[in-house]
Amino acid sequence: QGAHLEGRSLLEQFRLVSQAQILLGAHGAGLAWLVAMRQGSAVLEAMPSDLPGYIICIDSWDNIRNLRDSIYGGLALRAGQHHICLKGNATRPAISYAKIGRAHV
Repeated sequence: QGAHLEGRSLLEQFRLVSQAQILLGAHGAGLAWLVAMRQGSAVLEAMPSDLPGYIICIDSWDNIRNLRDSIYGGLALRAGQHHICLKGNATRPAISYAKIGRAHV
């Protein structure tokens, strides 16, 4: 069962994430909640297809470049989580990097 974190109190967000086995969200501050998850849980970070060149997003689980060079990949490594970064489909209209946001559990 999925739940939106947006609009919930911080305590409710913590409760939901601490019980989750999977955290799915667009790249953004909501993914920092991964530190509340049990070790061995999974974090799926969604990125738009038109990323600036300085942002690392390799489409594979626990890829060393994501774990070493990206914000949430590195945080997932430290928290004992599995991480994957997924880029958008370039054949569809691109979403501006500045317009993405919400994390889901």
